[in-house]
Order: sequence, then C-alpha cells, then structure tokens
Amino acid sequence: MFYKRTFSLSNKRMADLELRKDILLVTPDKKRQELYANVINKHLSGARIFAATDGGEASSKMTNVPPHIIITDYELAKINGPRLIELILENRDLEKTAIIITSIPDTDQYLDHVVTNKIQMLDSSSNESEFVRCLNKALNFVSHGDVAEYYLRFLSPKDLLIREGDKADYVYIVRRGKLRAYHLEESKEVTLGYIETGEFVGEMAFINGEPRSANVEALTDCELIEVPIGTLEHILFQRPAWSKALMSTLSKRLKNANKNILGDS
Repeated sequence: MFYKRTFSLSNKRMADLELRKDILLVTPDKKRQELYANVINKHLSGARIFAATDGGEASSKMTNVPPHIIITDYELAKINGPRLIELILENRDLEKTAIIITSIPDTDQYLDHVVTNKIQMLDSSSNESEFVRCLNKALNFVSHGDVAEYYLRFLSPKDLLIREGDKADYVYIVRRGKLRAYHLEESKEVTLGYIETGEFVGEMAFINGEPRSANVEALTDCELIEVPIGTLEHILFQRPAWSKALMSTLSKRLKNANKNILGDS
C-alpha cells in the first residue's frame, strides 16, 4: 500500500508551511514508514518527517511539535487509533492539523471532518497517486484554515485548478510544478499553452473582471500561492517581485498570442 495565511507575522505556523511541511508517521511497520517517507519526499518539497511506532509515542511527539499532517494506522498499541484521533480533534493546538488514516474505519463518526478535508482515509488497495492526492487535500486544509490575504494551494496531476466560464475568485502564482491551459471545442481539448514555475495563473480575470476564459489543469504535483482577487492589487504594491512576475507572465502571453496570429496569417 502506498500508502490560507493572512500573511500575518503572528501566524508563524502558516509561514512555516511555505518553508517546510511537518509530517508525523504513526505505524509500527518500519517498512511502511520507509515507504511513506519515500513517496512523500518524491512528491512534496520541504517535507520534514517524524515517526512514531505506537499511539503513546505519537501523542507525545504531536504535543511537543504540532505537525501539519498526521498519517496514522487505525490499529495501534498503547493508545489505539480511535483514541489518538480523538486526542487530535480535542487539542486546540492541533486544530489546523490534518489527519490521514491508512484504513477505512467501520464508522461514520468522522464524516464531518472528511467533508472539510481535515480527515482523509485510504483503504488497503490505495496506490501511490491516491496517497499523494490525499496528501495534497490535507495540505490544502492546513493552508486554508484561516481567513487570509493569500494561501497555499496544492494539486496532484490532472487536478483542475480553473474551469472555463466560472466566476473568478482567485489569482495564482506557481511556486512549483507545471500546468496546462486548454479550451473544449466540440468535446475536444485544444491546448492554449503551459504555465511554469514563477508564472501567474488566472491573471486575466483580475485585469478584465470577466469569467474564466480557459480550463487549467495540473500536469505535475503543483504548489501555488492562491490570492483572493480583491486583495491582489494591495499585495502587488507590497511585493515588487510579484509585480515583476505578473509583468513577465503577461509579456509571455502576449508573445504567444502574436506567434499564433502570425502563424495563422
């Protein structure tokens, strides 16, 4: 088994998420610990991984250093999985900690937390891509836990970031990964271009105030900065590097548009 920050200075934990992602693995199986760690390091930048072999050790570690994500077996010694999960849910210092349970418990008691993405569940047949998708959902829960000026957003390959025709609420900056923009024409996908690390995504909605003009999907694991469209102008004033990135993105879009016009003429 493969198995959003006002960027306020007081919100240190969300600032840490940009630099590293603290993950606690709770399983007595050393091979599984190694497998999880390898998959996490393969797909996620800035991961700092801790391990515990039972619920008692996990309880101590998560109290001392609250992790962003806890990945846990349901069957554990000393403190069992259900009790460990209760302790996480009861601890106010772990309100923004996401949980991935490496089985599907025979209970619906976690349904409310599954809906909010605080809890993810994986069954024994889950593969690597399903694990990574759960990991990204968990990170999105961590990032979007507070009302914020901007957030972090995590995508797995084939995840749709933007849907053509939708109302635009956010603009994005790609911190890591590659995406593709495309139109649907008679049910066929027509690629418009690719978005790389350091570029903006969805910036035209900020400029012209219109609905989304294309679909955008992730081609790789992606990490983005998600900015509410109403705060972008203020943030650009504060962050000249982002203004420069926006101008660079618009310049690239213009060059590509000119090439397409010349190619059609």
